[in-house]
Amino acid sequence: MDLTGYSQPKNGWLDLWKDVAYENIGKLEKKEITLYGGILPYSPERNTKEQIKALVERYRRIKGRLNL
Repeated sequence: MDLTGYSQPKNGWLDLWKDVAYENIGKLEKKEITLYGGILPYSPERNTKEQIKALVERYRRIKGRLNL
């Protein structure tokens, strides 16, 4: 997702942030390390490895429920 040239969306930045965050988790799941803006959803885990592991698992559960 190319974010250059974006101006503030009508309803604020949160929806765009969420879209980019989940796109980034999808990349982590595929072991692609290029992330847009380093944006990931919030995770309460204490270290980076556990944060990424928890986020990828949450992404897989959501993807499974939606049959993506």
